[in-house]
Amino acid sequence: MKAHLMGLAAACMFLAATGASAGSTLGTTVAHAMLDVVITIPAIVRAEARADPASLRVTAEDVKRGYVDVDGASSVVLTSNARLGFLLAVAFDRALVDGVELRMAGRTVRATQSGVAIVVQSGPLVRKRIPVAYRFYLADGARAGEYRWPLAVSYLPASL
Repeated sequence: MKAHLMGLAAACMFLAATGASAGSTLGTTVAHAMLDVVITIPAIVRAEARADPASLRVTAEDVKRGYVDVDGASSVVLTSNARLGFLLAVAFDRALVDGVELRMAGRTVRATQSGVAIVVQSGPLVRKRIPVAYRFYLADGARAGEYRWPLAVSYLPASL
């Protein structure tokens, strides 16, 4: 990639220099050229090797307490060049869950509405395995039972 960028910069300089010459009949030659090069590398976040449970078990004690903790059941491998960290786009089943806390990378973030994006400040990451723990706040009327996994999470670059 670096060699490709260097070749591109050299070609731009060659083209600019060949088109920026001037001559004089008096025997003197003066040439001026300016070249501004801006290379923009877009921010990326790549989530690999995601491991989420297939279901969520809610016990009678969980219903009484009002939440379910799920520790050590999920992980994700993240690669990101985003200096500001990444966004978690969180969606959950409102029939079962009123809100969710995600504990990852030493931080706890909470979503009280489905469909929100939350900034997680992390800096650049290179294939970093991050364990994810959850606290699901149960919706009114939730009952004990086995449910399909009620959460969908997407990872996006954070930007200004």
